[in-house]
Amino acid sequence: RTGPSATTRASRRRSAVLPPVGGTGDPDTYHGNGPLTGEIKKILLIRMDLLGDVILTMPAVAAVRRRYPDAHITMLALPYTAPVLGLFPYADRVLSFDLNKLRPSGDMLNLAHYRDLWSLVRLLRQERYDLAISFYGLYAGILAFLSGARLRIGYLGEGCPFLFSLPIAGRRYAKRQHEVEYNLALARAAGAL
Repeated sequence: RTGPSATTRASRRRSAVLPPVGGTGDPDTYHGNGPLTGEIKKILLIRMDLLGDVILTMPAVAAVRRRYPDAHITMLALPYTAPVLGLFPYADRVLSFDLNKLRPSGDMLNLAHYRDLWSLVRLLRQERYDLAISFYGLYAGILAFLSGARLRIGYLGEGCPFLFSLPIAGRRYAKRQHEVEYNLALARAAGAL
């Protein structure tokens, strides 16, 4: 099967309200252009890279789930990492898409891959996410933007300035810390810690 695939847990219709977060000068806090407020019913969490990095994202995903227990959470990952996400109780739905096919090392000239990408973007936009978090990289930032989510969080240094409505200043690896801490900073910006 080509295109985005989905695994769905029991659907939950819940909501939460995002609290305001102030800028304190700490690079791990939100430094965007507006308040981080609004009702949060649907959340998209994007991690499109290696299996170990996906596992190290789980503490942040757990924090988002604890903060928004009634929200419907969708995770987007690579096809080979998506089955692992089903082992954790935090996501209601797991989508997968193979971005590697669009890279120069993949089969990027195959038009079927771009049709699959367009199908994924249509699916994400139909969901009308309230919040999207890009956990790593430019591609995740682009997908967060294309999802049409009202609030988009990610590291400013990992994407173009317009991709995130609520960017975190700096970039991953700008300071020495564990991968889990970089991910928790994104969850913190979403009010989860």
